[in-house]
Amino acid sequence: MDDVVSDFSVFHRVDDVEALSGPRFFRLASRLVYYQGAVQARVMEQAAKEQPSRPAVQTGGPGAQADRVVDLTPTAIAMDPALAGLFSYAKSGG
Repeated sequence: MDDVVSDFSVFHRVDDVEALSGPRFFRLASRLVYYQGAVQARVMEQAAKEQPSRPAVQTGGPGAQADRVVDLTPTAIAMDPALAGLFSYAKSGG
């Protein structure tokens, strides 16, 4: 979660991610993989581990992969190999 908090601060200028509503948090969090920050580095590192024969970084142009749609529920994120471990969930004491 530290990578997410750091990237929120840098790219979205949000210092307190816990103050965001759930929908806004996930809307902004889903964009972090597109910025050159800690979350993107983690995702690329994980992708390289899973498929070592492919280049770790892909740029636009011929042969570039299309964006993929990810269901942003906690269960779907936990089951997605590229996203698992980037987010943690805890119940608030309310």
